[in-house]
This record gives sequence, structure tokens and C-alpha cells, in this order.
Amino acid sequence: QYLFNEFKGMTDLSPHTAIRLMYLSTYLSYDENYLKTGKNIILQAKMQDLMALKSETFRLFLKEVTEKGYLTKDDKGYSLCKEHFNKGKIRLVKPCSEKRFVRVYINTLRKLYLSTSQNRHSYLGYIFQIIPYVNMQWNIVCYNPLETDRDKIKPMTLGELYVMLAITLMKLKCSECSSK
Repeated sequence: QYLFNEFKGMTDLSPHTAIRLMYLSTYLSYDENYLKTGKNIILQAKMQDLMALKSETFRLFLKEVTEKGYLTKDDKGYSLCKEHFNKGKIRLVKPCSEKRFVRVYINTLRKLYLSTSQNRHSYLGYIFQIIPYVNMQWNIVCYNPLETDRDKIKPMTLGELYVMLAITLMKLKCSECSSK
């Protein structure tokens, strides 16, 4: 089983980068957060091969996730930020209501990613970016996903959700333009 801290939401990433990062996270080692295939550390060339991305697309992906702190490299290899990803036993520091997790099934996510063309990755990415807005108890996309009283939930319309995601995309594009 694989767990993802959904409270952060990856809304600071472009949708196609979000799904690519989720796919990459399926290669986390148990309780270490290093990327491995079996017992072997994943090097950059192997990472690109596993992700089935062209050189330029992979370069842009790597740049985005390292600049935002999701992926780091040290002398042991590449690792993913523990605030967002965990494979293994969860060590909760905060109460469960403040730090929620969603289980992601490795083989299912890998199959879904590899069977989706690269130009459609953003559609899968939106799914992971919506997670922070989902009230897990009532299965409602809303403004207050931690609310337990159903009568106090403030649901989002599809249009409002679209606006939230569009604003996120506009902020990302503006920050990309200003950093050039």
C-alpha cells in the first residue's frame, strides 16, 4: 500500500507535473522515501525511461519538482518530500483531522499513467489536485473539507471548482513567466 498526504494538494504544480510526480512516487522505497526499482537506486536516466518522457519534457518536469522541493537528490539518490509522500508506516505528529492521507494503489496508478498519452496527463493531474477539496466523510467537493457536520458543508459547483483550478493554473503560468 502507498500513502499520499493530500492536505498539501500539489496545487503549486501544473496538472501534468502532478500526475507525473504521483507516478514517480510509486517507486518509493518502503519507509525511506528514496526512489528505487527493487533494491536499485533510480538514477536520472532510469527515471526518464520509467516515466516514458521525451528529453525536454523530462527536463521541465525535473526542474519544476526540484525547484518546488518535491524531489531532492543527495549522495544516496533521489528522494521525495516526506510532507507529501510516504510509503510504509505512517507516523502521525498532528491529530488525524489535521493531516489526512489517501491510499494510492501502485499497480493501478502505474497502469493508468502508462496507458494515458502524454498530452492527456494533465487530465489525470486534475484528479490529484481536487483531492484537498473533497470531504472524505461525505464524499463532497467543498470549501471546508474537514467539516464533519453535513449541514455546515459548503459545496462547490463544477464551475467553482473549475475556477479554483483555473486560478491555480494562472498563478503557475504567471510565476513561470516572471522567473524567465
